[in-house]
Amino acid sequence: MAEWEYGPNAPEAAKLWSRRLFKQSITKTIAWKLANISAAIDGEENIVQILEDTQVQKAGGTITYDLVAKLSGLGVLGDNPLAGQEESLTTYTTTITINQLRHSVLVKGAMSQQRVPFQMRKTATGRLADWFAERDNLGTINQATGNTGGFSILTLPDGSTVQINTTNTAITGLVAPVAPDAAHMVFGGTKTSEGTLASGDSATLSMILQVIYIADTNVFPIKPISLDGIDIRGALLLHPLQVKSLKNSFSAGAWGEIQLSAMKGGEITGNPIFRGSVGMYEGVVIHSDAQVPYGNRAGSGNDTTTLNPGRNCLGTANVARGVFMGGQALAMAMGRAYDSPGKIKWFEEVLDGGNQLRVSCGKMYGIQKNTFNSQDFATVTFSTFEL
Repeated sequence: MAEWEYGPNAPEAAKLWSRRLFKQSITKTIAWKLANISAAIDGEENIVQILEDTQVQKAGGTITYDLVAKLSGLGVLGDNPLAGQEESLTTYTTTITINQLRHSVLVKGAMSQQRVPFQMRKTATGRLADWFAERDNLGTINQATGNTGGFSILTLPDGSTVQINTTNTAITGLVAPVAPDAAHMVFGGTKTSEGTLASGDSATLSMILQVIYIADTNVFPIKPISLDGIDIRGALLLHPLQVKSLKNSFSAGAWGEIQLSAMKGGEITGNPIFRGSVGMYEGVVIHSDAQVPYGNRAGSGNDTTTLNPGRNCLGTANVARGVFMGGQALAMAMGRAYDSPGKIKWFEEVLDGGNQLRVSCGKMYGIQKNTFNSQDFATVTFSTFEL
């Protein structure tokens, strides 16, 4: 194929492999799944609204967008005139500041061998795609849950681990997370804070009903999602231990009925929001992810359970913090990588007498939870005590 003939750092190669890396990484992310609900990725009906502004080309650049609340007016009965009864849209213009995240890989091999440049680029793309996808997923989850006091434990190639605090924005979408406000939090049992959660305060169905009540009755109700004529209230992202508690709260066969409800209509199951879901209850699509914040028994935040070997931790003993997300819960903004024509800048360097290829990549972006009047716009955290 012609692409094998591109020399190191040829403009054609940089353009081609930049596009491949972006597509391969973004499609693996939670954000992409929740941004493909409506016809366009920047649609307000999406849980994650992806904003593309190729004019923003540097760290510290800002992208402006609007949050639009649901209409709440009573409407006009009969033939009464509409004049003077119009409802003004409640909008809030906000901004997201993007930054640059870079990484590089060193691929060793004999560059003189046939087709090796292509294979080297292919290998680099695969590893960097996984890396960018992991950073995007961590950013999405840490933002959505408002994980301001926790950390993530990342596994290094040699099997060792490194603890990264969420004050490091490399794992929070390049934007500092904002803690959830009191009006948008639910807790297991009858508790009113994470610090007071104890054994028995695990995830239950009644908590999902409580989340729906908050979503419907807040001053600015959380926008549901209309998908092929079916109303979806939103997505609930839970830790595997929370999902386990939900399953254990059902009588025999009952969980299977909830799983089947996610298949209602058949034709909607191909939508990304259903892909990989564990079920749906009262219009809430339930997903499980081991990176949802969870603290261990000692309260140090290093989860040692077999379900989640220290991935993303709150630092609060035995507490898992899931999150419900409705329309426009988060925004992901992307700029152009300086002089690169794509969203990711791809740069190659030949080293060691032509025997090694170093590929450096950078992406200009930012992920943030949307807030409105100092309150969470479309998220409700879901905190429980789990073992």
